[in-house]
Amino acid sequence: MTPPNPLRLRRTWVLSRQVVEASHGVERPRPAITSPPSLAGTHAGLIRTYVAVRAGCAQVRLTALAARTALDRAFTTQSAADRQASDHATAVAHRDLQRFKHGALRSFPKAVNRWRLAVVAYEATLGKAPPAWLTQLSP
Repeated sequence: MTPPNPLRLRRTWVLSRQVVEASHGVERPRPAITSPPSLAGTHAGLIRTYVAVRAGCAQVRLTALAARTALDRAFTTQSAADRQASDHATAVAHRDLQRFKHGALRSFPKAVNRWRLAVVAYEATLGKAPPAWLTQLSP
């Protein structure tokens, strides 16, 4: 594992300390929450996976809504062209859902488990027991 770039960490820290309120243009400090260096890798992996799941959820939802709209239209009009379009939209939605299910969605519990195990190990090095909510996360 390569060590983190201190310049990048500094930039991230500075950006996390500033929040610009869009309505007033006023900068207000926000407390920075950072993970210990030994947990940085698993924490970053958890964040990346979470962001991928959020983005995937939005995309799959839009695809499913498009399929539902096409099915509703085919049912209403009873035309062959609309039925063909709904079949295509349904196939695309099914394909995208399977891709999401076996990709980003499957990797999220694994990322949570890696992070949880790293935090439990970190707490053990400090001689502390991990918080109860952390141990209750299912592996």
